[in-house]
Amino acid sequence: MVRKSDDLRALTPPALAELWGVSPDTVLKWILSGELQAFNVAKPGAKRPRYRVTLTAAENFQAGRAAVKRRKTPRRRCKPPNTDEIDFYPD
Repeated sequence: MVRKSDDLRALTPPALAELWGVSPDTVLKWILSGELQAFNVAKPGAKRPRYRVTLTAAENFQAGRAAVKRRKTPRRRCKPPNTDEIDFYPD
């Protein structure tokens, strides 16, 4: 199912790895784990898969891994000293 002309262009795992600054093995792990959507262009019965990743799939993967700014947690305040305590040892 092709939606637009950008979907026809696809990148190889080594090309994506170079673009993203990671190793090709990392891209293959993402593909095999299902995190990164890819398709196999190898002939049926081939011993090795030849994956391609569409630009849309790469953009969706990047959007899913986008860094989000964390909300700062409020600092915990110390409890005020309890004034109801009885002083057993007066000075």
